Amino acid sequence: RWLLFGSYAIYFVLAAVMPKVFDRLDVAVRHATMLSAIIEVMRVVAFFGMQRWSGWHFKAWPLVASMICVPAGFVLIVSTDDLSAVLIGEVLFGVAMGLTYYCALYYAMVVKNAAVDAGGLHEGLIGIGFVAGPIAALIGHEAAAVESIGKWGVYLGVGPLMLVMMIFATRPLIAYLFPNLRTRDASAAED
Repeated sequence: RWLLFGSYAIYFVLAAVMPKVFDRLDVAVRHATMLSAIIEVMRVVAFFGMQRWSGWHFKAWPLVASMICVPAGFVLIVSTDDLSAVLIGEVLFGVAMGLTYYCALYYAMVVKNAAVDAGGLHEGLIGIGFVAGPIAALIGHEAAAVESIGKWGVYLGVGPLMLVMMIFATRPLIAYLFPNLRTRDASAAED
């Protein structure tokens, strides 16, 4: 769920900077509009794949893949001056968004036994991401203007958000990979 929140927060930062990215690469507006939709196409591809194949259930790899693809896709889109790298970044980011959305919803429904509040919290995290990402980017942009560091301002704003997302997303991964660790901690606390 932390990756869901973080990926949507970062996605709405990308929505604001994509026109500038394609302008910097001298891509015509007509083509830039189509190319920026690659993220959405890859989300649909991820949804379709996860719906058709259930082999990902209760596996760690979607979490790991998302933890790698969200920041990698973001960095490729925002920082490179190569159109192919930007497009690869969009593919990575779009797949990661699809993974985080589908997995977070699936596991919320499993854990909460398909309760209404599971889906409500899921959509609420997306909504908070809609607001948190642009606010973080705006803070970074304003700080960059004061410090004259240019395009690095987006990293200054989004970096802490991404760091929090990764730290909290790592916790269930560690619990999954080392199930005995939680048991030992609980028994130590009882002693």
